Amino acid sequence: MITTYPAYFFYLLALLRVLSLFISRRNEVRLRRVGAREFGGKNSMGLIITHIGLYIACLADVCITGNFLKGWAGGAGLVLYAFSIGILYYVILSLGKVWTMKLLIGPAWYHSVHRGFLFRWVRHPNYYLNLLPELLGIVLICQTWIAFFLFPVYLVMLGNRITLEEEVMKAHFDTY
Repeated sequence: MITTYPAYFFYLLALLRVLSLFISRRNEVRLRRVGAREFGGKNSMGLIITHIGLYIACLADVCITGNFLKGWAGGAGLVLYAFSIGILYYVILSLGKVWTMKLLIGPAWYHSVHRGFLFRWVRHPNYYLNLLPELLGIVLICQTWIAFFLFPVYLVMLGNRITLEEEVMKAHFDTY
C-alpha cells in the first residue's frame, strides 16, 4: 500500500503536469484561432498516452513494492526529475504563446523560431532536457524497472516526433 509521502509526491507531480497541460491547451486554442496547422497528431497522442502510462506504471509499482526514493538511484532520480521540470517551465516561459504538447505551426506573423540561450545549445531542449530526463527520473525514483521497458516505445515515438518537427520547421521557416 502506498504511504502518505509517496502519495503526496505523486500529487505534486500530477499538479505540475496538469498545469503544463492547461498552458498547452490555452496556447493550442490561441494558435488554432489564428490559423495554425497541426502535424503528427497521432504521434502526439501516442506520446501523451505513453507518458501517462509510464507514470501509472510507476505509481502502481510503488503501491505494490513500496520502492520509493531508495538508495542512490532514488536520489539521482529525484535530482534528474527536478532538473527536468525546471527545464520544462523554462521552455514554456521561453516559447510563450507557441508552446504546446502538440506540433502546431502558426502563421509567420504569429509564430517565430526561438533563438534563446538554451535553444542555441540544444536543438530540442523540451525533448532532450525535459521529457527524457523526466521519465528516467521518475523510473529511478520509483525503481520500477517494469516501466523502464516502456522507454523504447517512447523513444521510437519521440524520434519520429523530432524528425517530423525538423521537417515541418524547415518547410515553414526560412531561418530554421
